[in-house]
Amino acid sequence: MRMKWRNFIVFLPLVFLFMFFYFPLMSILKEGLWDNGITLKYILQVISNSYHRRVVFFTFWQALASTLLTLLLGLPGAYIFAKYDFPGKGILKALLTVPFVMPSIMVALGFILLFGRSGVIAQLIGRDPGILYSWKAIILAHAFYNFPVVVRMVSSLWQRINPHYEEAAISLGARGFTLFRKVTLPMLMPAIFASSMLTFVFCFLSFSIPLILGGYQYATIEVDIFTAIMTLLDFKTGAALAIIQIFLSFIFMYLYLKSLDLYAKAEEQRIFRKPLPLTLKELLGVKGVFITLYSSVVFLFILSPLIAVVYHSFTYGGRFTP
Repeated sequence: MRMKWRNFIVFLPLVFLFMFFYFPLMSILKEGLWDNGITLKYILQVISNSYHRRVVFFTFWQALASTLLTLLLGLPGAYIFAKYDFPGKGILKALLTVPFVMPSIMVALGFILLFGRSGVIAQLIGRDPGILYSWKAIILAHAFYNFPVVVRMVSSLWQRINPHYEEAAISLGARGFTLFRKVTLPMLMPAIFASSMLTFVFCFLSFSIPLILGGYQYATIEVDIFTAIMTLLDFKTGAALAIIQIFLSFIFMYLYLKSLDLYAKAEEQRIFRKPLPLTLKELLGVKGVFITLYSSVVFLFILSPLIAVVYHSFTYGGRFTP
C-alpha cells in the first residue's frame, strides 16, 4: 500500500509536467515545423521577413542595454552593501528587493504614474519628459526590475573575497582603481557574469513591460508572438517565432547555468568580511558625496516608481481618500 502511494506521488508531478510543459511545447513544435511533413518553411519566412528580423534584433539590443544599465546601477550598490554598515541598511536592502517581486504590470503602472505625460516628473518640469512609450522606458523599467539581482549576488560574493589577496597586492604597490581592476574585479567576475546572464534572460523574455511601455513600435519577440496569434490569428508565424525564441532561450539558459556553477564555487569560500561602520568623517568626505549621489539616482529610478504607486493608491484628484 505504501509503495502504491509512493508511486502515485511520483507519477502525479510527471503527469502535471507533461500536461502543462511538454504537451504545449510539442504543440508549438508541430504548429511551426509540420505541414504535411517536417518543414522549415515558416521559420525561413520569419527569418526572411525584414520586420521580424528587426524585432529579433531589437529584442537582443534592449536586453543587452537593459543588462548594462542594471550593472551600472547595481555594482555601486553592491559595493556599498558589501563594504559598509550603516543605520537602516537592512530595511533599505529589503526595500530594494521589492521591485524584483512586484508584478510586471505594477512596474509599468509605477513608470506611467512617474514618467507619463501627466505624471509626477512632467508636473515638476512642466513638460513631457519623453521617456514613456519609447525604448528608454523599456530599458529603465528592466533596470528597475532586475537591479536587486545584481546588488544581492555581487555584494554576497564581494563579502567573501579573501582580504589577503588585496593586502598582498597593496604591499606590491597596487592602489585604487588598479587594485580593483587587477585583483578585486577578476574575483567578482563569477557574480557579475551570473547576475548579467540572469538579467539578460529576464529582459530577453520580457512581455508586458515592452508591450505597455514601448508599444508595438518597440515590439520584442514576445510581443511579436502575441500579435501574430492574438491579433492576426497567424498561428504558423506565431509558432515559428516561438520556436526561434525557445532555441535562443536554451542557449542563454545554458550560459546562465554555467555561470551559476562558477558563482556557486566562488561563494563556497568560508571567509566572510564584516562590513565596516561608516564614520562621520567618511560621510562628510568623498565617500559620503558618492553615496549621496548614488542614493539620489536610486531614489529617482528605483524607489520613486514604488512611491508613486503607493501615493496614487491613497489619493484621488490630488486629495487623500479615506
